[in-house]
Formats: sequence, C-alpha cells, structure tokens
Amino acid sequence: MFGVADHDASTIEELLGGIPLAGFFAAGEIGPIAGRNALHGFTASMALFVDDME
Repeated sequence: MFGVADHDASTIEELLGGIPLAGFFAAGEIGPIAGRNALHGFTASMALFVDDME
C-alpha cells in the first residue's frame, strides 16, 4: 500500500528509537465510530515491551 515493505513497523521504530515491538496485521477490527460499533478493515495491533524505569 505504501510502496515499501514494513512501512508501519519501520515508522514506529524510527519514532520510538528501537524499543522492542511485536504486532500483527488483521483483516478487520471491531471498534466504535460515532457511538456505534463498526468493522474497520485492514488494521494493525502493536505491543511495546519496556522495562519499568522505577
């Protein structure tokens, strides 16, 4: 879609400076729009893994 492989993951890595990241792409995600649930197509979910700084 963006003309290069791993566009989303590369952008996040650039913004966060190499913090470990895991994620996946999905065909859809259910979430609210204007107070009603809707199916959002071609979504991505990510989780960041960081040490507790305190």
